[in-house]
Amino acid sequence: MARGNGLTGLIVMKVNGRIEVFFPDENSALAAAKSMSHEAAETKTDSQLLKKRSTANSKAVGKKVIIKIKANDVVALRATANAYLRNLQVFEGIEDNNNHCGGAEDDEKRRDLRAKQESFKL
Repeated sequence: MARGNGLTGLIVMKVNGRIEVFFPDENSALAAAKSMSHEAAETKTDSQLLKKRSTANSKAVGKKVIIKIKANDVVALRATANAYLRNLQVFEGIEDNNNHCGGAEDDEKRRDLRAKQESFKL
């Protein structure tokens, strides 16, 4: 009698995910989509070394970025989504810094901050 694991068939699960992120303007959406284009290239490179578990792409449509993910399992879907969301967090931080830099008012704020930092030094 042949021994097995009790499974009569193999269940293959395919999962899809879609993330939509809205931006204040089209230029920001386009810049964010471009900033994540390397993520898809890295996924393909990694999948050549390992078994391909997920693919993803991102594109700007008007003021939003659409990220589509196809994966062989939920763990791969989650990992891929997390990678894209981390990139979006970094992009958001860069956008915030760019929007709050420049001008005499910001120079004054920086001087005040430096003065406060100096007052706390031992």
